[in-house]
Amino acid sequence: MKITLLVPVSGGRCRFGMNALTHSRQRYQRNLRFYADEPQLRVGGPTWHWVREGILAGEQVLAGASDDTTPTLLIQAEEERVVDNRTHDRFCEIRAAAGYPCEGGKPLVIKGAYHEILF
Repeated sequence: MKITLLVPVSGGRCRFGMNALTHSRQRYQRNLRFYADEPQLRVGGPTWHWVREGILAGEQVLAGASDDTTPTLLIQAEEERVVDNRTHDRFCEIRAAAGYPCEGGKPLVIKGAYHEILF
């Protein structure tokens, strides 16, 4: 699994070229404006506790995937550098084996997309 750390530079912000979230400079600048206008929206980097809880939650989701009958379209960024896409793939494999496949039988991969697909 490849992990990208976002290192803050001047003013606690990452340079656009260093971000792993979006290709869109316009969206990146918009988000910086949101944070400047509404400081309570800011979140810091993940703590070790947050990462641990995220991993445990992911394990719980995989453990229960075969019992989940909810129709699911899982959208995946091809150039994802924040989460591990292999876990998405595994989720859909488990669902398919249980008779409840993800829509299309596997994640819908958005070519060239970074992490924040819907932003």
